[in-house]
Amino acid sequence: MIAIRAPYLEIAVLVLGMAILIFETFAARIDKKIFAYAGIIGLGAVLTASFFLSPESSAQQANGFWNFYTADPLSIFFKRFTLVTTIVVLVMMIDYAPVLRSAAGHASNLGEFFSLPLLTCAGLMYLVSAIDFIFIFVSIELVTISFFVLVSFPRRNPIALEAGVKYLILGALSTAFLVYGITWIFGVTGETNLQRITAALSSGKIDNYGASFGAVLVLVGLGFKIAAVPFQIWVPDVYQGAPTPVTAFLSVGSKAAGFVVLLRVLQPFLMLPNGRVRESRRASAKQSQTIARLLQHRPRRLFADWCRLLRWSRGDILSRGLSAHDSLGLCDLDSCRATNGRGDF
Repeated sequence: MIAIRAPYLEIAVLVLGMAILIFETFAARIDKKIFAYAGIIGLGAVLTASFFLSPESSAQQANGFWNFYTADPLSIFFKRFTLVTTIVVLVMMIDYAPVLRSAAGHASNLGEFFSLPLLTCAGLMYLVSAIDFIFIFVSIELVTISFFVLVSFPRRNPIALEAGVKYLILGALSTAFLVYGITWIFGVTGETNLQRITAALSSGKIDNYGASFGAVLVLVGLGFKIAAVPFQIWVPDVYQGAPTPVTAFLSVGSKAAGFVVLLRVLQPFLMLPNGRVRESRRASAKQSQTIARLLQHRPRRLFADWCRLLRWSRGDILSRGLSAHDSLGLCDLDSCRATNGRGDF
């Protein structure tokens, strides 16, 4: 029986994305949709290979070269979820290609439009397996930079350019909070690996207040990424200005991966006695749910754009996910899928 190591899945997606990006540069006369079909077939092959993974022991993950990477059932599930999501997005992009072609007057950039989701997919797959703050940061930046380009891809559309600028500025701001929080945690514990941070926190020999302050800063940075209240203000404008397939990708794939990262990152800090991290997360969950419920009952004319409605309706699901993790105290697939009874995010 064929056994494939989990890290090879992301490597295959990265190689596929880079190959399409390189080949489309030298293929000016062929139909650019061929690259989208190639991406769909390649991702389908990677999705099939994900069902033939070799089991990794915890000792190998803790001491080997891939000690920043985990292939637990939660990450494997979301890798497959990300692959399926990206395939659906590529299908949507094929249908959306004539809109970009008519807006730009040519199809020279469509190859990039079809290759960037593959790089985003690789970043999301790395993100759900990351158990080290450095690797989490690199994965988030790979995803975020790809989305910067995709959101503002219709360069002649001022609404898309405005959305891209807002996403760029607030994305940089959230990254600053995230890096500053990671710095505090590393300064207190001397570790960036989440498993080793858990051991350091359980030893009782570190400054709990410094660790809590760093965890709150990380929560703020991730709150921007998953659009948790009160860090969600940028999302409606970005969703409205981005191309429709990119909006779908942002609202489903990136938020699901961000939620997994939030579960992994906050789990070590729940044992701290001062409870600041738990209180901050609970407050964000309650605010997200309250605002989402209030805005969903506003008159329909305020939600003429379905992209804005998509953002606000998703806020209620996100808040229930945070509340479920807070009440269950778990970091597994069952608690994620229990957020709304259907496994949605």
